Amino acid sequence: MNILLGVYSLVLGLMVGSFLNVVLFRYGTGMGLGGRSRCVSSGKTLRWYELVPVMSFVIQKGRSRHTQTKIPLQYPLVELMTGTLFLFAFWFVFIFLNQFSVSALIQYIVLCVIFSYAVLVFVYDTKHMMIPHHFSYPLVIISLLSLFFDYTNLTLAVPTLESILSGPLVALPFFVLWLVSRGRWIGFADGVIALAMGWFLGWRFGLVAVLFSFWIGALVGIVFLLMRSKDKKNKQSLPFAPFLLAGLGISSLFSSGILELGNFFIFLGL
Repeated sequence: MNILLGVYSLVLGLMVGSFLNVVLFRYGTGMGLGGRSRCVSSGKTLRWYELVPVMSFVIQKGRSRHTQTKIPLQYPLVELMTGTLFLFAFWFVFIFLNQFSVSALIQYIVLCVIFSYAVLVFVYDTKHMMIPHHFSYPLVIISLLSLFFDYTNLTLAVPTLESILSGPLVALPFFVLWLVSRGRWIGFADGVIALAMGWFLGWRFGLVAVLFSFWIGALVGIVFLLMRSKDKKNKQSLPFAPFLLAGLGISSLFSSGILELGNFFIFLGL
């Protein structure tokens, strides 16, 4: 039964990932989310068998059936990313925590919604070097509202002062950097993401997430600088939100007890 539910969760994630691709493609273009999907190169309406997540891309060998132009690799990657995250949410709630109840189902749904918005932020910021408020603000709202809900008893809860201040505490350095640099060093939306991280993880693990994000960003930045030194024309900057989300994912493993934070820092010799 667990295997079947896990497969269902994976398939659900692939389908949601396909929808996220539509959102990413149409956002800011004036196109609504309604209507049939069309081939980007020919404008022809796509048939249902051309819209099967991942499989259609594989069967068509990554090319449009109408014009044989290459289909962006983003489409299957977003679908696979979302499917994997949904499968992880299923494993974490129902297998790792060993919960099978209404409250567990709600936790699973909330996690899937958070993962979906995280994918939107990750991909859009990577492509366009900006994060629309429609993608970042829902993460803040969901993380804040989660403080006022008791998943175990399915009742409203009164959050502690520490949990309420966790978000602003984690986000404060980002907003200060944004204000001092007038947006040149870091974007306002990065501070919004950090605010959600603080409420979602608490200030301790929120700061751990920030630490990991800077570590990952530094490593990628070094590689990026080496590549740019070989290509003098490459002056593109790096978005920071993807590193924040990577840090959020890693810190979530520690905060949930899947990994031991103390053992990790002992391993690093800190």
